Amino acid sequence: MNKSNCLFMRLVLIIGLIVQSALLQASTLIDGLYYDLDTSNRTATVTYEVDGTGNYASLSANVKIPESVVYNGVTFTVTKIADKAFANCTVMESISIPGTVTQVGDYRKESSTAPSTLPFYGCFSLKEVRFEDSKEPIYLGSYCRYYGSGRYYSYDTDNSYGLFSTCPLETVYIGRDINYVENTNYSFEANPQYYGYSAFYKQEKIKKVTISSSVTEIRPYLFKDCKSLCDLMVTGALTEIPERAFDACNITSLVLPNSVETISKSAFMDNANMKRASLGNSVKVVSDNAFSGCTALSDINLGTALQTIGNEAFQSVGSLAISWKPFILPESLISIGNNAFCGSGITNIIIPNQVATLGESCFAKCKNLQSVEVGAGCQELSKSVFGDCSALKDVRLSSGLIKIADKAFANCTSLESMSIPGSVTQVGDYGKESSTAPSTLPFYGCSSLKEVRFEDGKEPICLGSYCRYYGSGRYYSYDTDNSYGLFSTCPLENVYIGRDINYVENTNCSFEANPQYYGYSAFYNQPKLAKITISPSVTKIAPYLFYKNAAITITELPKVKEIGRSAFEECSKLTTLNLGQALETVGDCAFQNCTNVTKLTFPDATTEIGSRAFAYCSSVTEITVGQGLKSVGDYSFVDCGSFTALVLPDKFTTMGGSAFEGCRKLTNAKLGQSLTSVPERAFKNCIALSEMNLPATVKSIGDQAFYNDSTIAVVTMREGLETIGNEVFWNNSGVRSFVIPGTVQTIGTNSFYGCTNTSTLRFKDGDGILTIDTKKTRSRKIDDMLSNISSSYDRERYEDRKYDYFYDCPIKTLYLGRNLKYDYSGSVSIYKKVGDRTWNSETRASAPFVNSTTLARVTVGPKVTFVYNHLCDGCSNLSNVVLGNALQDINDYAFANCVKLPNISFPASLATIDNYAFANCQVLASTSFQEASDHELKINNASFKDCVALPEVNFPGQLSLLGNNTYQGCTALKDVVFNKNDQYKPTLTIGNYTFAQCSLINALSFPGRLKSIGDYTFSDCTYLTNLTFEDSNEAVTLGSGATGETDRRYMLPLFGNSNLTSLYMGRNVDYTADKDYSYSPFYNQQFLTDVRFSQAGTVTYCKDYLLYKVNNCESLILPESLTTIGNWTFRGMSKLGGIVIPNAVTTIGTYAFADDIALESAKLSTSCPWLKEGLFSECGKLQAITIPMVVNKMDTQMFTNCTSLATVTFDDDKDLIEMAYGSSDANNGLFRDCPVETLYLGRWLSYNTEVPSHSPFYSIAELKNLTLGKYLKVVDKYMFSYCTGLENVYVPDNITSINMWGFRGCSALKSVRFSENLSQIGDYGFSECTSLDNVTFPASMTSTSDNSFSNCSSLRNLDLGKNLLVIGPSAFENDSILSGVNIPETVYGLGVGAFKSCVSLPYVKIPKGDLTTVSKESFKGCNGIEWISLSENITSLGENAFEGCTGIKYVKSYAMTPPEGLVNFPSDVETNGTLFVPEDNDEYPDVLGDYQYSPTWENWGTFKRITENTLLSSLTLNQSDAHLKASETLALAATVGPDEATNKKVDWKSDDETVASVSADGVVTAHKVGQTSIHAIANDGGGTKATCTITVDPTMVSSITLSQENLSIRKNHTAQLSAIVAPTDATNASFIWSSTNEDVAKVSEDGVISAIAPGDAVIKATSQDGSQVEASCQVKVLPVLKGDSNDDDEINVVDAVNTVNYIFNKVTGTFVFEAADVNSDDHISISDVTGTTDLIMQQVLQVKEQGAMAKGYGVSAMNDTPSSDRSLDCLVLSQQDKSNIDIALDNNSNFAALQADITLPVNVNDVEVKLSGVMATTHQLSYSKLNAHTLRVVVYSLSNSTFMDGQPIFCLSSKKNLDAKNIGVTNAIGSDVEAKGYRLTSRNNEVTSIDGIGVDGTSVKVVVDGLMFTGLKGTPIYIYTTSGILVKTFCLASETSKIALQAGVYLVKMNGQVVKITVK
Repeated sequence: MNKSNCLFMRLVLIIGLIVQSALLQASTLIDGLYYDLDTSNRTATVTYEVDGTGNYASLSANVKIPESVVYNGVTFTVTKIADKAFANCTVMESISIPGTVTQVGDYRKESSTAPSTLPFYGCFSLKEVRFEDSKEPIYLGSYCRYYGSGRYYSYDTDNSYGLFSTCPLETVYIGRDINYVENTNYSFEANPQYYGYSAFYKQEKIKKVTISSSVTEIRPYLFKDCKSLCDLMVTGALTEIPERAFDACNITSLVLPNSVETISKSAFMDNANMKRASLGNSVKVVSDNAFSGCTALSDINLGTALQTIGNEAFQSVGSLAISWKPFILPESLISIGNNAFCGSGITNIIIPNQVATLGESCFAKCKNLQSVEVGAGCQELSKSVFGDCSALKDVRLSSGLIKIADKAFANCTSLESMSIPGSVTQVGDYGKESSTAPSTLPFYGCSSLKEVRFEDGKEPICLGSYCRYYGSGRYYSYDTDNSYGLFSTCPLENVYIGRDINYVENTNCSFEANPQYYGYSAFYNQPKLAKITISPSVTKIAPYLFYKNAAITITELPKVKEIGRSAFEECSKLTTLNLGQALETVGDCAFQNCTNVTKLTFPDATTEIGSRAFAYCSSVTEITVGQGLKSVGDYSFVDCGSFTALVLPDKFTTMGGSAFEGCRKLTNAKLGQSLTSVPERAFKNCIALSEMNLPATVKSIGDQAFYNDSTIAVVTMREGLETIGNEVFWNNSGVRSFVIPGTVQTIGTNSFYGCTNTSTLRFKDGDGILTIDTKKTRSRKIDDMLSNISSSYDRERYEDRKYDYFYDCPIKTLYLGRNLKYDYSGSVSIYKKVGDRTWNSETRASAPFVNSTTLARVTVGPKVTFVYNHLCDGCSNLSNVVLGNALQDINDYAFANCVKLPNISFPASLATIDNYAFANCQVLASTSFQEASDHELKINNASFKDCVALPEVNFPGQLSLLGNNTYQGCTALKDVVFNKNDQYKPTLTIGNYTFAQCSLINALSFPGRLKSIGDYTFSDCTYLTNLTFEDSNEAVTLGSGATGETDRRYMLPLFGNSNLTSLYMGRNVDYTADKDYSYSPFYNQQFLTDVRFSQAGTVTYCKDYLLYKVNNCESLILPESLTTIGNWTFRGMSKLGGIVIPNAVTTIGTYAFADDIALESAKLSTSCPWLKEGLFSECGKLQAITIPMVVNKMDTQMFTNCTSLATVTFDDDKDLIEMAYGSSDANNGLFRDCPVETLYLGRWLSYNTEVPSHSPFYSIAELKNLTLGKYLKVVDKYMFSYCTGLENVYVPDNITSINMWGFRGCSALKSVRFSENLSQIGDYGFSECTSLDNVTFPASMTSTSDNSFSNCSSLRNLDLGKNLLVIGPSAFENDSILSGVNIPETVYGLGVGAFKSCVSLPYVKIPKGDLTTVSKESFKGCNGIEWISLSENITSLGENAFEGCTGIKYVKSYAMTPPEGLVNFPSDVETNGTLFVPEDNDEYPDVLGDYQYSPTWENWGTFKRITENTLLSSLTLNQSDAHLKASETLALAATVGPDEATNKKVDWKSDDETVASVSADGVVTAHKVGQTSIHAIANDGGGTKATCTITVDPTMVSSITLSQENLSIRKNHTAQLSAIVAPTDATNASFIWSSTNEDVAKVSEDGVISAIAPGDAVIKATSQDGSQVEASCQVKVLPVLKGDSNDDDEINVVDAVNTVNYIFNKVTGTFVFEAADVNSDDHISISDVTGTTDLIMQQVLQVKEQGAMAKGYGVSAMNDTPSSDRSLDCLVLSQQDKSNIDIALDNNSNFAALQADITLPVNVNDVEVKLSGVMATTHQLSYSKLNAHTLRVVVYSLSNSTFMDGQPIFCLSSKKNLDAKNIGVTNAIGSDVEAKGYRLTSRNNEVTSIDGIGVDGTSVKVVVDGLMFTGLKGTPIYIYTTSGILVKTFCLASETSKIALQAGVYLVKMNGQVVKITVK
């Protein structure tokens, strides 16, 4: 076809399309209107002319839309008017919308400010609209401008429009309910502004609206702001006038039908010209603001049903009730809202009886209101209800009223009188505001109110008040000067009180406490108030009621029972007072300063007279008291100086302080028989009194009660008296002796001042404590000396005797029958006169008897329980002290500095010796304590400090406290014994410095009841080496501190002055774990090699720093009971080689094992969920770690510089681990310092992914073996990136996602097997994996993200799976040898640069599928591409999609429409290349022409049809599936057709070359188990291919053989099983271990069996390849072997020694409590030792090959491996005589026990075995016959003593001759004191010596006068005494070195081992 014909055909096609489009879009014109017809529903929508040439240009002025139209004989119902339907119809003047139409327009939101979409937009002549009647509602559209920036939009309220917003409507007929087409985001109800409020909103020309009877509902805002609307006709069924429906209209007259029940909020608001309104008889509610602002409304009919008038409903209706018609509220009314009629013109109002609520200010500011009648239903006059009604004169309140609120009648300036009904219980509130004017008061501003009546009533009435409340910032206060009572602004003259009055109180300050804040009272200081009438109903005169009413005259208080505080105070005109006969109580100050009252007569009813009630009534000469008086208050009659006699009734009980003070004429006072107390100053300065006889009822005498009553000669005090106050007997100088009753409990200060003749003081026996207040004691003797001192300052200093209470009293004998307490001081400055005018200060103790030179004898009575502080301190002549048997406490300094006291005996009752009680008693040489079992004994601080003559202390079992410094400086003290009392075991506490400077103490054993030890307790205890904390379930707390601290901010450890060598911890140890407190008590103990923990379950935690820097301890067995390890607990134990953390441990602190540089192995607890910071930091030899499944959190720097850590295992678990980052570089991952080669990851790790280096395994180059567990779901971000040693990765099927950078930069990674459930690979997931050559996506794979496989320079084969949807940007960029890719049909997204620079890609085929676009730069730079096939769905090509693809020869595009885009093919490609396009069809008649004229393809040199080349259409293989074994091959052959095909070449490809690969000629080679597809693909780009499925089958396991089939194992032991799998080349040789009964035996993943409890179990090994091959071992768990305490499956003498060591807390090795507890009493004792020896005797005689007796003390006991340098013939049989043979060991002192089987000659059977004479004092011997000629002998020590050198151990004696040569010795076992066992190889008949000992390459040999060492030059050697004192230290100067030593036993430390050597 030539080009001109092509152009013509294209033009015809375009014209046809345009015509067809026009026919499809045109509306239908029927009877002058355009309709869109819906043929399926037969409905019609009124629309506009489509071509836009002019909408309805010829439309008539009056439009009536029909209900239906007929087109082509079909009737269509008109149901809708569409947007723009009549837009710009400027000729239309009216429109009638039929009832069939249900919608007019839509809700539009567009960016334009003009609402051009509205159906009537621009209808500038439209004046009338009719919505014809219908039962169906109609929905009206609207328009809102919707605009914004970027993705954010908002609704423009100012540009929102209703349906007719642009039409000048005048008349509206509404014949149906109207609704709105609503926006789904904003409802009309919530946001009417987004709908232009309504269809008629602001239609300012509407004058008439008719609402038809068909209408049941109209919407809010419908005619709001229609300012011309004056004619409103409402008929029919409408029940509600909605909110603002007619707001701001111009309605003049309103008539509502009877159907209306509710007038909603603001419905007719601001209709300023409305004059008349008839609401009908159905309206129940007139809502808030309904008629507010209708200022012309004067005539309103509220109907008969109205119940509620809302807030401000008629506010400012100023014309209301001014007209000739009265204003009447209907009887149906129930409530009137706030401000409802505020400011209206009402003149008179009657509130109906049903009205229960009057809102605030509801009638306020009604300036014309003159009278008010409140109905019976109203209970409260609310706030400001009639406020500012300035014309109001007549107020009638009903009897139902309860409360009158604040401001109720405020500023009612015409109100003259007020009668408040008896039902009212409250008038006003307590007001507090910032204003100075009390404007909140109910009657504020009632400037004409003169008379108030509180009518009689049963309930009291509460009156309000006002106080100004002001302040600055957040701080406020009450203003006393601006506080006002209820009537403070009213000029009252006459008051009637008909009921009791109370006050409304403020919750913050009560009236009683702050009456000034209440204006004192309602009638306070009323200067005109002259007449007051008190009704007989009144029983109480309220406080302050008539305070300061100077004009009041009172004639009678008829039935008043109580007169309140200050009720008549300062009523200065009151002269005659008639109190009536009912008066019971006179309140405080009630008549104070009524100076004109002369006579007081109280009726018998009066029981109480308050404080100051009649104070300063100076004219009273006679007081008559009735028989009922019981009490008078403080100062009640003070300074009533005119009366002389006082007779109080017998029932009088209470007298107030100073009640009669200053009654100077009082000579005779009878106090009755019931007085309980003589109060303070009661008779002070009653200078005429001569004797005082106190009744037996008196319990106390108050301060200064008889002060300065110098004429008193005798004061009789009786038993029952409890208190003597301060200065009571001041200057009672006539008293010579005092006998204090035994009931007295307290004596006040200076009560015996000036009692200068008192020499005997007897405190009678009594119970309880007598307390003397000795503060600021003064002395008359001293005061007399001060007569010439003029300076008040000096006088004050000199006169103060501090606490020398009895300074004026020369006491010689003191009988202490009471517990005495007083004030005292241990160091105080007191002045002493040393010249005529000279006073010097001396510092000393001060107490009642301190430094007495007269006191010689003190007797403590039988009821005294304590001796108080400083009682006899410094009493230099005190030599006789007798302590009573009830004494419990001796207080501080009680007998300190009593330098003549030689001894003291403490009773059993004693519980406390307090601080310094006997300090510095320099001759005290004997103290004796009696045992007690019912209470504790506490010896407090410094109690015996510096008692330098004291040699020993034997503490009783009840001791519970040794305080600070208790025995400090007791330089003779050597023996300290804590006795045990099995009947009583209180906890014991030892304080600070307790034994400081007690340098002779060398060993301490603390009982289990010890609770704590304080700081510096053992300062300078330089001989202390052995320390034992006995077993206890309770923790002990230890302090810190020792001598030698250079910086007081940092304390030394508690034992810092001691060289500890042995430490036994039988309990938890607490202390302040802080560097400032020396880390821990045992910190840096360099000689401490022996550390043992109790295994009895008593140790549960190890605190922070416990053994920090204890760096010579090589092994440590943590107790199984341990649950908590603290921070730094075992840090710096530089020789510790391994650690097993018990499974009970739940908490391990930070850096717990850090810096343990020798630590090679560590097992973590299976119960600790949180591994904290620095746990194994700097453990450079740690090789492997397993993270148990319980762990859920790992902190930073756990493995810093763990440079040997090669194996890491995370046990399988479903829960994730929260993992921190940080190694030697704080920003690197947790394992960055570790050369991890093998990693098992069984958990999901959660870690910080802000930067790659935070990943725990980031850039670990050594990682080679990676196993991902079954619970892992995701390979998280950065997890294995740059692990450059990782070669193979198996991603199990539980993994669903590989996240960003998951394996990026794993440059050695060669193969990856993906999970069958993997769905996505994140950004850079395998980027830069430069060794990866084959990738096969599973069927589950749906997306691969940005750069997921970019820069994989070895990636050759790529299978994208079957279901991939998205290929991310640059996913395979720069994969330079990628040889091909088949994009699945499922792909719909191809990212930018997806295959950019894949220079080896031979072709690109885009399959038919969902992919429509080849994205930007997708194949840019792929210069190896020769051809491209684009599917028919491709519509666009991205920018530069094939830029630089210079090898392209042809492109096949199957798309009928040319794909377009800035593809940027190289110009040479376009010029020389060929474009193949599809054949034409009816729909696409010129495809070739379309391509030729496409800007994308127009430059191609050659265009061809796809059919012009014959492509392969068939391709089959000789096999479609095959099964192979690894390494087998298969040749595939391809058959192609048709024969005439242009290109018959076939390309071969394997989906997974790791399973099977295929050569270029179709030969398949199997590699590993799995399945893959081999594809033969037509090379011509036509897409034809064939597939063969290759399955590589596994080699299955055929058998498993276990190392044992039957096994017996003892409880708590372990055993190793191993398994052999056959055949050896099984594909999956893995198996799992399991136990059929884990309660009996468990098995680990590596075959270690752990015996749990006695019983049977089967241990199985089961194959994991699906073959279900299984092997089993029958396991029998045996019970613990009783007696086998060291758990070596043998009972011998070593077990006995081990048990003895446990008893003495000296176990060094394994100890099994259950086995050692032979008698099963849950307690280890001597009976268990003897029981063990009994079991030894029962053992079967064995003759077995003996191992060498190892004589090296640092090696494992019972070593069965012969060693030439350790073998020794050391058992010696010596012939004593013919019938006696001595048996010994060479170097006996190295052994503590011996066991041997002695074989006798056949003719000897009467042998006796006995200990040698010396040994019998330290050892026990047992022997028994095993058979007729064999004896078993066991020798052991219950004190763990060694045998003596040079002495036989035991002797064989017989009546017959014995020849040592004929005696056989077998099974000889020896034990040293540490329970290490040694076997005998043979025995000699003569003594030999221990020649040499070898330890780890260095040997030592005993030579004359010393030792000879052989070893490597430079080897360090340390030599200690057995007590741990370092003797010598040196390094071998040559390979052989000799060291001279004196004879003795030494410990030699070399190469980390300690050896015991005896030098002779």
